[in-house]
Amino acid sequence: MRKQLIVGATAVLAAVLGTAYYGFQTVKDITQLLKENQELKASIARLTSEQEIGIAQVTAQERGADGQLRTTVRFVELPLNAGRIDTEYTFSGDVLYFEALVVKFEEPLVARGEERALYVWRRLYAEKVAPADGKILQPERTEPARYEATFAKLKLAERTTFWNAIWDLAHDTQRLRSLGVRAISGKAPSYQMRPGYRYYLKISATGELNIEPEADPLAAKPAVPTPTPGK
Repeated sequence: MRKQLIVGATAVLAAVLGTAYYGFQTVKDITQLLKENQELKASIARLTSEQEIGIAQVTAQERGADGQLRTTVRFVELPLNAGRIDTEYTFSGDVLYFEALVVKFEEPLVARGEERALYVWRRLYAEKVAPADGKILQPERTEPARYEATFAKLKLAERTTFWNAIWDLAHDTQRLRSLGVRAISGKAPSYQMRPGYRYYLKISATGELNIEPEADPLAAKPAVPTPTPGK
């Protein structure tokens, strides 16, 4: 009888401990899942985050006596810091290309928040104009002002080498991998420019360039005709 009681008590204790362990393990698993979920959300947020890097606005658009449409666009680099680009470009037509050189890093580095894409504005050019004849925004082989702090930890010679030899670096796949760089390439998104809109240029952490239009609340609105008395 005593032996049966001991066996029964042992079975009950094992069941209780098993239930307790299962409950502890479940809580642990849920906590781990929540942590992993938060880390996943943070990684996705970093991968999909965008940064405003420029704004364009039509300052004039009219059709000349020859019937050709001419557009003048003011382009300002964002954020508004020292050394930013602020220029106007007049061209035939209304489709404008925004060209930049983009340095993309490997996605795991971006997901962890260790790196995000770098860029250098190169030029603006119209649909019917050769890129070489466009508006130069950043002289080649010069370091953009916004990255002075980013590259301050590097020796001056290394900083100069990086920007001077950017295209050579683009062809050195082994060197790129050692730096965690996925690719270096030119990007040139385009958009039809219209008066009354602001066009925001954005770059994702992974190096995608996008253009988003927004109606300008300060743009002049068409005058409303004044009703004629008696009509």
